[in-house]
Amino acid sequence: MTTKEITTKAELLSAIAENWMTLQAALIKLSAAQLTTIHDAQGWSVKDHINHMLYWERSVLFFLQGKARHAGLDVDEAIYLTDDEDEINNAIFQKHKDLPLTEALARFGEVHQQLVTELQPLSDADLQKRYRAYLPDEPGKGDGPPALNVVYGNSAHHFAEHLAWIEALATAGSRVQSSRVSGSMQSEPLNLKPETMEPETIKQAVYNNAVWCDTVCSAHGWPGEFHDEIWVQRRGSLPGYPNAVTLTDAHDVMTQHQSIQRLVEAGLPDGWCVKDSFCTLDLTPLGFQPLFEATWLYRPADRARPVDGIEGVRWSRVQNATELIAWERAWRGAPGEETGEEPPRLFVPALLADDQVVMLAAYQAEGIVAGVILNRTGAVVGLSNLFAPDTDGASWWASCVAAACDHFPGLPLVGYERGEDRVHAQQSGFEALGPLRIWIKTSNII
Repeated sequence: MTTKEITTKAELLSAIAENWMTLQAALIKLSAAQLTTIHDAQGWSVKDHINHMLYWERSVLFFLQGKARHAGLDVDEAIYLTDDEDEINNAIFQKHKDLPLTEALARFGEVHQQLVTELQPLSDADLQKRYRAYLPDEPGKGDGPPALNVVYGNSAHHFAEHLAWIEALATAGSRVQSSRVSGSMQSEPLNLKPETMEPETIKQAVYNNAVWCDTVCSAHGWPGEFHDEIWVQRRGSLPGYPNAVTLTDAHDVMTQHQSIQRLVEAGLPDGWCVKDSFCTLDLTPLGFQPLFEATWLYRPADRARPVDGIEGVRWSRVQNATELIAWERAWRGAPGEETGEEPPRLFVPALLADDQVVMLAAYQAEGIVAGVILNRTGAVVGLSNLFAPDTDGASWWASCVAAACDHFPGLPLVGYERGEDRVHAQQSGFEALGPLRIWIKTSNII
């Protein structure tokens, strides 16, 4: 994790991104039991540390928006105004200790992305303004520290502090003492380095996903180009699909940057994306901002087929254009009859002619209620675009994975997910491999 002094917006964003991904790389290695059942001397689990970081990060999001920090912390104003960090932290703990793990992880990711987005339009001068400039009516003496320090102390710095306790909990598997802090600026970040995660399985997952992106773009007449270190597509942008996917890790960052810079210079409209497969790029100088982070997943071939607990469901392969239209409407969340102008088609009939692609639909009462896309590359099968009813996500994931195993028996599954879907995937036998980041182009710098 970063240890250098933070004085500019660029340094702040870099430190936040680096320390966030180091924290996420540690969390994805932990099982649900490690995240929830091991407690320290004060009774906190790893999930409680996640909630703690979540609400302090949320407090600085509210701070930048000029909203009361006690509301961001989700504590009573009277408790906040005591300025007693232990009392504030205990209030957060007591209120959210029963929050389900999936919801805690999802909220943490959402709040973090909201903070990164909130920081994007701010200038160095904005971040050097004092605390009082953002919350002029909050009781207290003096103007307070610069906003940059407040944000750093409750994001990048805070991640580093709690990572040490999280690793101690996970390693020891026993009750350990930790003196929690609220995110103050009193101590220096820990010098903790992420492990390099590039096993053969993650390379297979990355390449499979790049091939799927190329398959969809090619079906629209926009084939991409595969190079050793990156896949790029220069002809146009499709919603939900990147124009570049990195295929190798930090060793090829310079070459990857050059390829992405050429895409920027080509003048594609803002809104196109880059999939940073190993979280090794900083694309902010090229006018990008992080869109979201996710986790590469792998399900070994020898893992038992999940038990399909959804009754009355029939999984079937999409065979023709009519079925494909119905599948895409369900995928978009608008099944049934047309209610207006149809959006442009993303999944076109050419995909059905590819023998390496299987689009599955789950039918209940003759209507499509769930679906998934499978694409094979070599010895692995990619799983993507899964959709299902909002209720009982774990059971629907198991049903989907079971259908995938039936269509490609004896082959491992790969993909990536985030939030609750990542948790459901792991409950269905997937293992976490490593983090990825999606960058979105937001301004014309070059």
